[in-house]
Amino acid sequence: MNFLVLFILFEDALQGLRTMEKESQKRLETSFDKLEGEQQDEILIAFEKRIN
Repeated sequence: MNFLVLFILFEDALQGLRTMEKESQKRLETSFDKLEGEQQDEILIAFEKRIN
């Protein structure tokens, strides 16, 4: 894999994390990493539905 491909994959992953953080702030007014497991699941399920 060349550097450009790795960079693009990294950027995609980072954008996904930012999106989950924004959704967490919007729905629950707290950072994703501070949520309880069930609340994180809620965000992850919503995120998964959005990309499928």
